[in-house]
Amino acid sequence: MPRRPNISAKATPDRVRLRNKLVSGGIPYLTLKAAVSLDGRIATRGGESKWITGALAREFGHRLRANHDAVMVGRGTVVADDPQLNVRVDGFSTHPARVVLDSKCAISPKAKCLADDGAQRIIITGNAPDADAVKSLEKAGVDVIQCSGEKPNAKEFLPLLRERGIASILVEGGAAVHAGLIANGLPDELFLIVAGMVFGGEDAPGWCTSLGIDRLEEAPRLKLRPPFVVGEDVVIHGVFNH
Repeated sequence: MPRRPNISAKATPDRVRLRNKLVSGGIPYLTLKAAVSLDGRIATRGGESKWITGALAREFGHRLRANHDAVMVGRGTVVADDPQLNVRVDGFSTHPARVVLDSKCAISPKAKCLADDGAQRIIITGNAPDADAVKSLEKAGVDVIQCSGEKPNAKEFLPLLRERGIASILVEGGAAVHAGLIANGLPDELFLIVAGMVFGGEDAPGWCTSLGIDRLEEAPRLKLRPPFVVGEDVVIHGVFNH
């Protein structure tokens, strides 16, 4: 019978880099995570994404969540998948904070990620959110952070999250969120979980398709660690060179 991989040990941020980030203060440690096909797609052109990866890879994702103070997604991910953004593996009874980027505060109050299970729930908006929605969310115990621009600005809201005791964040997408953070040189680490399937099609979404690098010399680079197998999937792991 094949040995079960020790995915708990692998699902941890780079310890030296995390320690240095915590000492320097300022903003949280940012880990990007995406589950993709071999051609880098996060869904088919028809929008199907459950499940690209297998059960062990999904467990690995939950352990990544457990090793971070917060999980962050954009509203598009909430609309598409309605994720709980909690930890559902044996041995964990507490959940990371849940952070949603939502310019207009248009998130459904019934979204699963807003369920009150004792974890922090934070919505980050732009400068013109729906006032009634903000009041309703705050009444339900959700912390609403309003940025000064039309859309959430990472350089503005990340220090505010750090002030709230969030020292590390697992960013699970979507593509625009990943691309925006990378473009600003903010992420520290990446876990790309690759399944053995091919979607094809220009309209099948990728995990950071809006980055739009024109020249190779402008491309953000990572120092890749040895890839490893989790179940039927392969995890590509690297740290950003900045």
